[in-house]
Amino acid sequence: MWVCCLISLLTACFWHSQRWQQEAAHAKVQMVLDYNSLVDLARSRGQKWEDALPEFTERGVSALAFAELRAEELENYGVCSVFSGVALGADTGQGSGGEGQPNPQYTYLVQWSQDGLMKFDALQQACVEAFGADKVKPFTVNSPRYQAARVVEIALPLRTVQGIGICFPNWGLAAAREKKLDVWLRPENKPPITLPAVRAYLDRLSHQVKAQGLIFGGASNEVLGYGADPPILEETAQMIAGHDWKLGFIELPKITQQKGVETLVRQLPTNTVRVFTVPPAQQATLKPARVAQMYTLAARERNLTVLYMRPYAHDPSPDKGFEHANSEMFGAVYEQLNGKNLLGEAATFSREVQPDRISIALLSLAGLSAFWLVVLGYLSVPASLAVGTLVGFAALNAVAAQIHLWLAAMALGTACTASLLATVSQFSALRQAASRNNFGQIMAQSTLAWLRMFLISLAGAWIASCFLQETTYKLGLDVFRGVKVVTVIMPVLIALAWMISGPERGHWLRIGVAPLKLYQLVGLGILAVGGIVYTMRTGNMAGTDVGDSMEGERYLRMVLDQALGVRPRFKEFLLAHPAMLMAPLFLRWGWREATAVMILIGATGQCGQLDTFAHVHTPLYVSLIRCLLGGVLGCLLGWIYAGILWTLAKGVEWLQRKIPIST
Repeated sequence: MWVCCLISLLTACFWHSQRWQQEAAHAKVQMVLDYNSLVDLARSRGQKWEDALPEFTERGVSALAFAELRAEELENYGVCSVFSGVALGADTGQGSGGEGQPNPQYTYLVQWSQDGLMKFDALQQACVEAFGADKVKPFTVNSPRYQAARVVEIALPLRTVQGIGICFPNWGLAAAREKKLDVWLRPENKPPITLPAVRAYLDRLSHQVKAQGLIFGGASNEVLGYGADPPILEETAQMIAGHDWKLGFIELPKITQQKGVETLVRQLPTNTVRVFTVPPAQQATLKPARVAQMYTLAARERNLTVLYMRPYAHDPSPDKGFEHANSEMFGAVYEQLNGKNLLGEAATFSREVQPDRISIALLSLAGLSAFWLVVLGYLSVPASLAVGTLVGFAALNAVAAQIHLWLAAMALGTACTASLLATVSQFSALRQAASRNNFGQIMAQSTLAWLRMFLISLAGAWIASCFLQETTYKLGLDVFRGVKVVTVIMPVLIALAWMISGPERGHWLRIGVAPLKLYQLVGLGILAVGGIVYTMRTGNMAGTDVGDSMEGERYLRMVLDQALGVRPRFKEFLLAHPAMLMAPLFLRWGWREATAVMILIGATGQCGQLDTFAHVHTPLYVSLIRCLLGGVLGCLLGWIYAGILWTLAKGVEWLQRKIPIST
């Protein structure tokens, strides 16, 4: 059985080496600046945006992202004035709704001069492309003040027109090309949603500018082509690939994710890049160092290769401490990423890692072998049964090797049995440690038992995560949802296994029929509350209330990230690993209930190894370092906690000798 586990481990090492190479080729990150935010900042300073740009390009920005301009933004750029039919009629003094007068249900774009950023013909053509030729035409205003003006009539209400992007700023795109900046476009879904219209729209974008990729936007929060009948998203994906564009996949909660983007990503996993941005409202409440840490952490630990950044708004009141916010934020991101040689053109997972059927069969040996090793500690099983099940199970996995849900189930089963084996196999070693004579001997043997647990559970998590090699996991589109089973249910089962093993069985059978005491009731209440909080904070999808971290904790994470490079998990190095190391002390003192609690808490650290590796969107080397750092710090803190407890216990013994209790 142990040989089978070793075979699985070596197979996992081979395929993880492939993933390691894949992630190394995917490491480059691009800092992309939002063009509209840059323009707003420059205006507030009384500058041209070209004059404000060097502040950001000198600090790592290598691309600009352009959204489609709406009517209001065209007005802000001085391209045209925007009127409803009623407003235009009132402005001319001729009213609306009559013969030759503006229609009150329509929208009118008035261009006063041809010397602006956009010629009238280009404006009219952009409106035709945005709203359809049947809804756009020139309009003549019979008013002396409008004699030199040219007007476009759009047969749609003003509110409708205001919500639809009309065109990209060609002047900005041209300037970006001159400055040798990469361009990302933010197209939006708009009617008519038909295959010819989508194809024509993407062809226009391709001819308009050589863009690096598309990050869909717009008020509708939909990708281009979503909502067509019949569906055309697969064809949209083919067109994106045909134009050799990258597809930006914004990191958002499932409930607010762009409609239709999942279909595109599944069609284009090797064209997709993950995009991270801090919403402007949230950024305005955070210090630059905190925002910089959010961006760098996203780049280093979550496979996000596009950092979509917006500058802080101009701060006319320096007493807030934000007067140099942009140089601080962008400078900190640049320093950290450039120092690790991570800046460059946004990388994609251009090569996929897919273990073959034989490899999946070999990987499956570990989970069933771990199961049999646990069972053989309690029961006698014929060798033919164990060997036969191993062979049959390996054959079954070879057949089911391409089934997504089956591989996820194999990852879950392997992690469960490995963590169970890791802890149960060391129960006798923990009891032996409790019987040692002095503190050093107790802790030395306890540490050896814990180290064996740690290595076995780490190997189990390593093997289990090898089943999760699909690129959609690394893009964060698919999430492994079995984490709570391993990290919540398995520690309870391990604690129960301790309570029915060896000399513990008699104690817990007696306590089970005895009246419940007050301290036991209080202890159960504390354990229940702690269990609820732990459950909500465990897994790939944390809770939004108790499960979400507080800002103070986020700040502590930032400090640890900066100090260690990779932050170990709090619950592992602060609680779980020290608890398992201290379990023999409580057992030595005869505190069986406390010992069981220590085993329960300690088991979360062993089962939690999969929690780390199940975040497949985190690079493999980061997960490995996180586990090892958590182990080292947890071991150190375990010795410190145990030393304090031992000293307190000796102090109590000394007091009892000095102050005998009278009967």
